[in-house]
Amino acid sequence: MEHLPLFPQHVYKFKCSNHDKIKEHLMKFVLPAFEKSEPNGGSQSIFTDYIPGTGAMVNWKFIHSLFLPDINKALTHIGFNMNEWNLRQRSWYNFSTDNQNEWKHDHVGGSSTISWSYVHYTHLEEEDAGTIFFNPDNQNLRSFCPTKDLAYLPEMYLHEREQPKVEEGDIILFPSWLKHSSPAHKENKLRVTIATNLMLKTPNDTDGY
Repeated sequence: MEHLPLFPQHVYKFKCSNHDKIKEHLMKFVLPAFEKSEPNGGSQSIFTDYIPGTGAMVNWKFIHSLFLPDINKALTHIGFNMNEWNLRQRSWYNFSTDNQNEWKHDHVGGSSTISWSYVHYTHLEEEDAGTIFFNPDNQNLRSFCPTKDLAYLPEMYLHEREQPKVEEGDIILFPSWLKHSSPAHKENKLRVTIATNLMLKTPNDTDGY
């Protein structure tokens, strides 16, 4: 019997070729402020410039130029001819050491159409620190699930979420509508990530940014 996975989710993992330069920049300009400040992300216990007021500025134009070769290569692999697309990146940093637990969310919305997003694992000191992704078909699977006893169920019912294994320097690229979260960590180990939204636009497209 042939299994036909008709609608797979497209998530990609690859190494950041300029990881060391990106990490050095964030550690120089953000880490000192983070060590002196309280988290500004509310109950998520995170220090981030997604919310204004950290006082720790980075040169995002410089950072984006370092990401660009890898991102162009990844989008080309997906099937975009990057000679025919204009690309805009919008990023923010996330620093945490204790009990950071990012809510389940997606990156859809805003004044521009956000097509893809990526996470760069800038600094990791622990295992199981990767992003948790939630199966968009989970509600449908549950709706025709014949029992609540997991011991009886085939494999296809058991993938409510997935957490790809990552290490420092990895990038995970994913469709922006795919819901995800960050796992909590409670051992005072530093975790730094950069999250980025990608806006793609054809030269003659008047919508979006």
